[in-house]
Amino acid sequence: MSKTSIEEPFQLANYTSSFRWKEKKSTLDHVYVSQLSGPLSKSRREGFVTVSAQGDGVHIVDISTLHPLVSHTLGPSASFSCPSLTTEAEENQYITYAVIESSSESTSTKDSGRVIWKWNSKPEAVASVTESQKKTAKTIVPAPQRIHGLHSNIGLANRIFALTQSGTLIALDADTLEEKATIQASSDESSRVVKAFLFSASQCSFSNSTTGVLAVVALSTKSGLQIKVFAIDEMDTYSTIGDYAFNHKEEQIYEISCNQTGYFSVLCKNGEWFTYLLSSDSQTDVSTGPTHLSPLSPPLKLANLSFPSISSSKTTSSTSPPSLLSLTSSHALLAATSQSATDIHLQIWDLQYSVLLAVHTVPIPTAFLAAPFTMRLGSRGPDVSSTTSAQTSISDQALLVLSPAVSSSKDSASQNVTSSVLVVPYTVPYRSTIAAAIGRGAFTKAWLKSADNAKSSPVKKSSVEAGREKMIASVRSALEAGQVKVADKAFSSWLELSEKASKGETQPTETTEPSSPSPVFTHSSVKELIAVLLPPVKPSGKTAAHSPEILRSLLQRSLVSNSMIEGGLISALKARSDWTSIEIAFGSVQDLPVADIIECLATVTRRHRQPSSNADVMQVDPEPSTPITSLPTFLSHVINYQSSATPSQVVLALKRYFRDPEDVRAVAQVLATWIRSLNQQRKSQNLAIWPSNKDMELNQHGVWVFSLKNKERRSTKSAAKKAGGPPVFEKVIVFLQSFLDACFLSLLQHPPSHPLLSELQNYLGDESAFSDSLIQLQGSLEPFSITHQKMLREAAVPEKERERQKQKGDWRQRRNGAAGVIGAVGAVGVYQLEELAF
Repeated sequence: MSKTSIEEPFQLANYTSSFRWKEKKSTLDHVYVSQLSGPLSKSRREGFVTVSAQGDGVHIVDISTLHPLVSHTLGPSASFSCPSLTTEAEENQYITYAVIESSSESTSTKDSGRVIWKWNSKPEAVASVTESQKKTAKTIVPAPQRIHGLHSNIGLANRIFALTQSGTLIALDADTLEEKATIQASSDESSRVVKAFLFSASQCSFSNSTTGVLAVVALSTKSGLQIKVFAIDEMDTYSTIGDYAFNHKEEQIYEISCNQTGYFSVLCKNGEWFTYLLSSDSQTDVSTGPTHLSPLSPPLKLANLSFPSISSSKTTSSTSPPSLLSLTSSHALLAATSQSATDIHLQIWDLQYSVLLAVHTVPIPTAFLAAPFTMRLGSRGPDVSSTTSAQTSISDQALLVLSPAVSSSKDSASQNVTSSVLVVPYTVPYRSTIAAAIGRGAFTKAWLKSADNAKSSPVKKSSVEAGREKMIASVRSALEAGQVKVADKAFSSWLELSEKASKGETQPTETTEPSSPSPVFTHSSVKELIAVLLPPVKPSGKTAAHSPEILRSLLQRSLVSNSMIEGGLISALKARSDWTSIEIAFGSVQDLPVADIIECLATVTRRHRQPSSNADVMQVDPEPSTPITSLPTFLSHVINYQSSATPSQVVLALKRYFRDPEDVRAVAQVLATWIRSLNQQRKSQNLAIWPSNKDMELNQHGVWVFSLKNKERRSTKSAAKKAGGPPVFEKVIVFLQSFLDACFLSLLQHPPSHPLLSELQNYLGDESAFSDSLIQLQGSLEPFSITHQKMLREAAVPEKERERQKQKGDWRQRRNGAAGVIGAVGAVGVYQLEELAF
């Protein structure tokens, strides 16, 4: 079965606009991208990307090296009406086309969106630097028409197509830009283009044509969405082979997608996703009018994704409309922001079977958290022209562009407008199969609205959910106003009432449900509340007001995870100097990264070394909201924390954050003090070789066994009672091993640390000798261990099986019985039984 996966996206490039472009307050996207399709790029998995950056220029970027292959720098006054287009005329020779919105060479606005500039580029040529700036300019459409987009396909390599906003498709000679054919998609002057696609006719399954290209043009008309399909051959003759109508208005549509297999999908602003199939069987006589297509299946009703235009939440600032890209067969890639406006969900759906095949979540970059942004996927799907029949899957890349929303760039002209171009590697099956869809129902259910919620519009919320949302809104407004005590009171009042209601201690009223099945806290509500309590730190470094009491209440209930906070929980708390909450997190949060833990340990170590008597030392630092934890206490938390990190990860983190020999020496001093204390304690007291009764427990079969968890729990609690006291000796040794692996050279090259090394060597030598003496007890204690293991095995045998074994007798009785029977018979078939004794 073919595998579907989405790999971690990586950044291709960043582009920052000039102040001159920001002053224009244009409604155009800040950055446009398109992917190059040609013989050379097909032989390379990565390929090339054409980036059109407003106020900058056009760049052809190699995905494999992340460096520009060709750059046409046009200056801060240049802007583009649509994505630029690059074709590969012959090996290592590229032609780039761009529709110019404005430039330093044109002072008239009448030419905006009507002129095409063309460059010929040879990256390896000696004269490429000079000749790459030579261009050909030509006006393609008369005023007041404007070009909506440029398209090309290897089905007609000597043609490019310019599509106007009103739906006129113009075939141009790829070299001279001479007009070869004109196709009028609609006679209605009020219609406008929504989106267009160009496919090779030989690869399209919804047409009988085998040569040339097929153009699919989506138009917005008075009656709704209309699709026109045109076939253009090598003689520049065209024919209309498809005319379809859909009951969708442009104002209801977020995105549309289409591919060469004919799967056409429409994502609406209410979260409904419709799928249609354009096929040669559905084509009728276009002279009779458009054919009304029905969806293949009931629309998908997406959930847990953000739809900004219909979202009732006023709290989400960093949101973007979703974006679609058709892949192979009925597969489609969806990019959408989460409801909490902190993550971007990348999903691959199989629209034929309405199942979700793969999901990858990435955090929204910090630069786009403060304001709404635009998220767009590239317009080209995977190249299937070179796919063999034996291939079951295709690996390719999609482009994802993140840009500030037009409204936000208008409002803040003083700030830089930066856009990011990301590459999203993915693997998708070549064909949609039922085998890949089987078993994905439960995985898909989490991203779809339930049938009950889908039927009720609007969705009626329970009193528990309504009260929870009201509390979060109250906490948010109070913290935004800097009223921390008001936020604490709102949370504590809601929590007290909710817990009483969940226990049935209150009588049912209009606002209280005595037996509501909804829990007091849900994962989504905790995540939303955490986003309010710990918002991202501003670029200036100033942190907003936060409520430590609410946060600690959530931590003590073990409701918080590190993945809920962008940048990590410890980093967010350290930025606010909330050391008490950090200590609580060590005992309640299970997924703290080891790098964040060691970085925080390094911060505590540096504070520990600073003399507290000098009042001028800490004036440059913000005053901590809670007293900073002492180094021994914090190091004890680090050692006792049940982390899933490997020793190598701990070593790498220590090497990264402990580079100052004095910091290393401070930690080594604490470890040496602990080992000295534990060593002296062992010598002055009787060593308890046998476990105590508290360390023993009955297993499920009623046999007493030693419980290592109980012993570690008791040892950890007893060590925690003493502030800064030593942890369990075994854990100290484990951490010391990683610490010396990472920092031994720093201690060795630092003369003041040499006495510490000598002390550690002496105490560790004593412990090693003590361990050797304990090993000698292994032979004496082994019979008891074997007997105990036998008891465990026998206790695990079911009672019926135990009785059955008793009835068989011992092995001597079984042996005598078998010999007597065989002796009486004498022989078994052709075999003779003999007993040999040695």
